[in-house]
Amino acid sequence: MVGLDFCRAGINYGSSLTSTPIYIVATTARIVRSQQHNYSSGICEMHELTIARSLIDLASEYAEENQARAIDHIFVRLGVLSGMLRPLHFCFTSAARGTICEGAKLDIEEVAVTVECSHCGQVGSPVNQYSLRCPNCFSNTVKIVTGNEMQLVSIKVIENSDDHRPLS
Repeated sequence: MVGLDFCRAGINYGSSLTSTPIYIVATTARIVRSQQHNYSSGICEMHELTIARSLIDLASEYAEENQARAIDHIFVRLGVLSGMLRPLHFCFTSAARGTICEGAKLDIEEVAVTVECSHCGQVGSPVNQYSLRCPNCFSNTVKIVTGNEMQLVSIKVIENSDDHRPLS
């Protein structure tokens, strides 16, 4: 398995395998819009589709470098503020059709929002994920510590041989 960051969202930078980052900017309006979509209707927005395709490109590049036959499993960490949990699952399945990632399992760990207050120094979960106020003094001058990241944690590939053993 391999770990690498695939997004510059103010927290994760760089990559051990590729220098191609994906940029995510999550705003309250964006989060609300993402939660209002009905992804079971078969509609995949351009933003989410671009993220899914970039993830597939990174996994495909890794598989090619390691002469793998297929991608078996992709594990991703997503911050709650990205608003991408359900949309990425849906778009990944659509975008993976006809690629080396078709049939791969996408496993997403959701990362909760944590803030650090610049007024009192408290670090913790905000009072409300949309207003992002300090849990101690209710100040709105907080820095997001976790919750907006997007990170490709691991890729499990199937070797290009008869034993179908995943590479680690």
